[in-house]
Amino acid sequence: MREEYSFHPAAELFPLLDDSSDGFIDLVEDIRQNGLIEPIELLDSQILDGRNRYRASQEAGVEPRFRDWTGSDPYHYVISKNLRRRHLTVDQQAAIAMEAEPKLAEETERKRRAAISARRKGETVAKLPHSGTGATRRQTAEMFGVKPSKIRQAKTVATAAPELIEEVKAGRLTMREAEKQVRPITTLHSPLADRVASALQRGRLDQELAAEILTAPDSLDSDTIRRVIRLAEEEARVRYRWGMALEAILIKREAAVPV
Repeated sequence: MREEYSFHPAAELFPLLDDSSDGFIDLVEDIRQNGLIEPIELLDSQILDGRNRYRASQEAGVEPRFRDWTGSDPYHYVISKNLRRRHLTVDQQAAIAMEAEPKLAEETERKRRAAISARRKGETVAKLPHSGTGATRRQTAEMFGVKPSKIRQAKTVATAAPELIEEVKAGRLTMREAEKQVRPITTLHSPLADRVASALQRGRLDQELAAEILTAPDSLDSDTIRRVIRLAEEEARVRYRWGMALEAILIKREAAVPV
């Protein structure tokens, strides 16, 4: 009886090829004709890399080959392998990056602790890995080739509606479409969004609220942020015109003073 293998959580970051997609059908036919060229990699008896090859082998009636993976950073490894071979949209990459971020942070922190331990033992350590939320966000964005703001956008969608971020990962929904669907949810549950809405209605943005927006941008949808920017720009123009008008008054007064 053929043993069935489950998938490692790191492998689950990336969406599977659909059974009816051209990519999967071509993979099945290639394995049927040429056999399984690249073995499927296992970690803790779970498939770490090769889920689609495993499924295609079963479909083609070809006995799959396996080998144990012996690396130390499974999430970094899976991401490196899949980003090269998969044709993903920017939105898909951002959604996957958002999900991978905490696991990558764990792996980075483990490396950092190992490096500190090695340094204390007198071993040479070239450079300690950076850790912390900000550093991890930048590193993850760079790894996936997306902007950090895209990952924040994905986080907003995932927090409000986890089922929608799965649709984005699968390529069935764009991030903007998902964001539009969750916008009423995030606005309803965000006190900051309520205060910003009131400020926009008044046409006046105070410095305290502006500072709060900068510290919690995920509480606002992109359209609201654009409206805040337009209001800030208009307020800056008004202040400039006001300042110029006052300066003209001073110049007029000084010119009227007899020498």
